[in-house]
Amino acid sequence: MATIHRVPGNASGAFTKALKDLSGANVRIGWFESSRYPDDNATPVAYVAAINELGPHKRPFLQTTADAREQEWAELMLQLSRRVVTGKMTTEDALSAIGLQVGGDIQHKLAEISRAGGLSLITLVARAYRRDGKKVTGKTIGEIAALIKSDPDKAREEAQGIADAPLNDSGYMRATVSFSVNMNEPEKVDQT
Repeated sequence: MATIHRVPGNASGAFTKALKDLSGANVRIGWFESSRYPDDNATPVAYVAAINELGPHKRPFLQTTADAREQEWAELMLQLSRRVVTGKMTTEDALSAIGLQVGGDIQHKLAEISRAGGLSLITLVARAYRRDGKKVTGKTIGEIAALIKSDPDKAREEAQGIADAPLNDSGYMRATVSFSVNMNEPEKVDQT
């Protein structure tokens, strides 16, 4: 028969505090309202990220990152939870570590997709126009499409020197991935 030996200490108190801290605490990772492109419309980076993740010409990076790193993140959360419960780390520090890891993994995936290349000529010419200070609108895209159809060599010449890097027109999306730790705030989940 097993014998239980009680060792004096504050493990019970640390465990109770950890549970209390975890109640309602969360970490949000991505692009927040303040993350906006420095364009005339102050376009939200989250909007552009969503279009790239889910849009008609999608280049998914969020879900693919989550799918690829799910096991690694679960192991990290388990390790950090153990440290919190034993009083070796605060809940806020653990959630910050998770935010840093997940944010870094998203940035890595964006860089990986950028290295893959594969942009269409219309996108490359549009980037060249923007680089040269021209405003790119729906009408401009139509004009570029007409140029490509009528004189593809001229279109390729206009796109000369433009990096063929998806999801990295300016590097702004990758640079603005961030996280926020919220202690004792219930997470609001949109049920729509």
